Amino acid sequence: YTIQKSFMHLHKIFYALASCYYLTNKYEKASILFEIAYNNIDHIKMQLSTQTLGTIYYNACKNLKALKKYEDAVNLAEKGILFESSRKTIYRSAEIYFELGEIMTLQGKLKKAEKSYIRSMYLSFTTNNNHFLRLLLIALKRKKNLSILQENIIMLEKSFT
Repeated sequence: YTIQKSFMHLHKIFYALASCYYLTNKYEKASILFEIAYNNIDHIKMQLSTQTLGTIYYNACKNLKALKKYEDAVNLAEKGILFESSRKTIYRSAEIYFELGEIMTLQGKLKKAEKSYIRSMYLSFTTNNNHFLRLLLIALKRKKNLSILQENIIMLEKSFT
């Protein structure tokens, strides 16, 4: 019992430190701590909240993108989406799909990027995440070369009026 509880607290510390390193652009240091955090998610008996665990995947994915480790970032993002799905939640899924779109864009995989962006947009809309949705639409409207995405934005915006 005490070991499990101690590990759960260490898990929080690793995640907090990783986030601090990420926010100060120390991506290599953040990467090590994020890896410890996400590799041990499944081993924690007393799980942290699903929201916190989903956020670990999201932030670790962004960190790997910053390090230009795109394949690792894609794999981790997909694992994060599966993790949330297995727990019947989509707390960070919209953000993770957006990150997937960004990574696919950087890799020149525009059709896959477009699908991820559209999923992100509709997940954000269906979960009433209005703050993220507004920011997301600003970012997505700039992607003029993705015509199906732009059509979806127009359809979504029509539902607001």
